[in-house]
Amino acid sequence: MLTMSGKGRIAVTLEPEIYQWIVERAAKEGRSLANLAAFLLSGTVKEQMEEEATKEKGAA
Repeated sequence: MLTMSGKGRIAVTLEPEIYQWIVERAAKEGRSLANLAAFLLSGTVKEQMEEEATKEKGAA
């Protein structure tokens, strides 16, 4: 679902140790949990997208 700003929102359930790590890192960086989670998820997805694009170019 997109918000009025045009950005998507999701809810996730995390393992306790992953959640605690994010809580601690967000506090260290002065970020909100949502901001850090979005930053980490976006970075990971962009890496995967680049890998897929590279594989597709190699297969063509």
